[in-house]
Amino acid sequence: MSELKNYFYQDKKNLIEYNGEQYYDDRIFHLHLTISKKLTLPDGITTREIGENTNHNTYTLYTRRNSIGRRPVKVDDFDNFEQALKYIERVEPEVPLISLKGKPINPKPSIEEYKELVLKNNWLPTFIDI
Repeated sequence: MSELKNYFYQDKKNLIEYNGEQYYDDRIFHLHLTISKKLTLPDGITTREIGENTNHNTYTLYTRRNSIGRRPVKVDDFDNFEQALKYIERVEPEVPLISLKGKPINPKPSIEEYKELVLKNNWLPTFIDI
């Protein structure tokens, strides 16, 4: 659980101001993959139960703002880890960057090139909490 806590309470020394928010690095979004149990409430609303003791039935990928609080902006569910990973490798290099005025890198880098960029810039990689 300490890794998850560190994820949400990342060091705030080098924040970047963009459109009135404080971002952890150049990326506007960050991905967080976890396992969950997808539930439908009596009113029809879908929710997820997350935790180590959850009898999970789905892999849930949260696209979160890469800003303080890391609020989710999109949630995708996958039947298995391989599907989730394939999706991550397709969309992660398309993340918009603050330095590019909210646009993604063009041309789109390969996943290998993107991973090198993450390492070079000391960015937090996709957080996989499974």
